[in-house]
Amino acid sequence: GDEKVLLTWTEPDSSADIDGYRLESDTSLGTRTSTATSFEWPALTNGTPYRFRVRALSDGEEGPWSDYSVAVTPAGKPSVPRKLVAAPADVTGRLSFSWQAPASTGGVPIAEYRYRCATDGGQPSVVTESSPVNVVAPINEPLKGWSCAVIAVNTAGLVSPVVSVDVNPADGPATGAPANLGATVVGTTASLRWSSPVSGWAPYQYVVSRQGVKDIVTTANSLDVRNLAEGKSYEFTVVAVSALGKGPGASVTAVIPVPTTTSTTTTSTTVPATTTTSTTVPATTTTSTTVVVTTTSTTIAATTTTTAAIAATTTTLAAATTTVGPTLPVKP
Repeated sequence: GDEKVLLTWTEPDSSADIDGYRLESDTSLGTRTSTATSFEWPALTNGTPYRFRVRALSDGEEGPWSDYSVAVTPAGKPSVPRKLVAAPADVTGRLSFSWQAPASTGGVPIAEYRYRCATDGGQPSVVTESSPVNVVAPINEPLKGWSCAVIAVNTAGLVSPVVSVDVNPADGPATGAPANLGATVVGTTASLRWSSPVSGWAPYQYVVSRQGVKDIVTTANSLDVRNLAEGKSYEFTVVAVSALGKGPGASVTAVIPVPTTTSTTTTSTTVPATTTTSTTVPATTTTSTTVVVTTTSTTIAATTTTTAAIAATTTTLAAATTTVGPTLPVKP
């Protein structure tokens, strides 16, 4: 019991009349007497083991002491578990429920904790843990109030008073701000990228806004905004939306650059024409024919010009062997 133990024994196998019994412990507690075969020893220290023995009293005489009993440890009820907290856990839609060990265990170790969490009017099963934990339980109905309770049970089987806490997930933040928002500009397109919030309830969509235009709603964690004006800056704000509403926004500025113009100059070179004129070769006959061959080359490589000159020479030689008119007889 709490700071006490109940001792029981059987009468000795004797024909003598028993007037009572004397009891003592293995510590300096003195002795006690009893006329019955049971005695509740009070004012003990919880958590301290004691051993006891008993002897019979008859006609002013005392019988022999019995053997000491096995050790027995008085214990009381644990005090209530401390620092009970329940709150939305994270963006996955769960409830965080935690506590600490009671200030008093009743003098013996805590064997287990029993807790439950339920929506209003719910009847959940009791869960047992061997030590204080941070329980993360799913919340299927975030708009309903929840109640969590826990008790401590020590090795003596004694139970602490129950302690409970109420939490309404809807009272917490709807969701957090999008994380790591950034903007990358390519040409006239601003590519926005962000991460999911790290607090509040899980968002199911995002709203992207900038001044003067209609908001854009997306379920993705990115958005490309095209056809922006060159030389201007734009501020974008992204807001996450969960089942409980909108969270705070995150903003970023994107600057659209003015493209740089580069001029290109093309220079052309004119190669002068090359004229090759053949030399007049007189015929060996009386009548000669002057053959002039003119070759003109425009932007022709030197090799081509050389070829034309050879062709002209060939033509000239052919003309030199040509006979024009009839052949006259020679006088003797």
